[in-house]
Amino acid sequence: EGLDVRQDVWVPPSNGIRKEGDVWSVVVPGEKGEKAFEQFDAVIIAHNGKCAERLTSSTPAREVHALLRTNFAASLPRHVAPGAGKFTLNQVYSLLVEVPCGVMPSNFDVAFVENEESLRSLTSNASKMGQKVSETEVWTVLSSAVFAKRHKVAQEFLEGTEKESEVTALLLGAVERAVCLEAGSLKAVVRATKLQLWGAALPISRWASKDGVDFAWSAQHNIGIAGDWLSADGDRASSIEAAFVSGAKLAEHIAEGRSRDAGLVLEEGGGQFVPVDGDFGSSNSTASAWVTLPSEEEGKGKRGSGGKGRGRKGYKGKG
Repeated sequence: EGLDVRQDVWVPPSNGIRKEGDVWSVVVPGEKGEKAFEQFDAVIIAHNGKCAERLTSSTPAREVHALLRTNFAASLPRHVAPGAGKFTLNQVYSLLVEVPCGVMPSNFDVAFVENEESLRSLTSNASKMGQKVSETEVWTVLSSAVFAKRHKVAQEFLEGTEKESEVTALLLGAVERAVCLEAGSLKAVVRATKLQLWGAALPISRWASKDGVDFAWSAQHNIGIAGDWLSADGDRASSIEAAFVSGAKLAEHIAEGRSRDAGLVLEEGGGQFVPVDGDFGSSNSTASAWVTLPSEEEGKGKRGSGGKGRGRKGYKGKG
């Protein structure tokens, strides 16, 4: 019958998916704004962070939920207690800056910044998109994780605040120093800015499964995980390539048959969360840690409310 593909469907993180017998019931928007449930053979979580953790907290798939539990930090601890392994994301500020052409240096299109603690990268959007510029050009400034943690606020309420003005000014000053512009020269000519806190930014730990796969799959519950943090290759982790490989490998695994677990061996002797050192974020640690399987009570999770996340549904069943 083919696939039933629907985009931009918001699945609430609180009880958005429920295991009912051999199928999954997924909350989808119904008529007149009411909730509706539809049944699916399988569920794929192509997401991470608080929403993905909450989405699976009330399901019987304890191993899957254990891998989705998330910490947010700029670096990993140097020493980790046995069984305390946990997926960790950093935070990054993204600043779009429109300036007159010729203000920023023309000898690079993208640069990883090493001489400013506040910055991580500078990118010319016009060069990236292959656009012809006339009077102005737009640059993307990405902060370091340490800077973002120091100035972290609720990202939903950033716009129009004093913190937005403060962070924007600090990042513009850091750009001036990084590219050797006179202090205040960039700020004086800025046409427009847009600041966004990327609260769940980049993985600084990856799941290195015992069986060396790039995804996780529970055959008992027909639920899996794909993402750039499930990577058997440490050099590839936390990248677009890692995300693509993870999704493709999981799809192949499902197509070949759903009867075999993959990437889900927890406890001592199983997989481990391993530090990642990538271009956009360093863990500053070498400590790996295995994951304790939650108890059945703990696996039931807390039924909360609020928050938004996008769960990825699996293929639809025949009924």
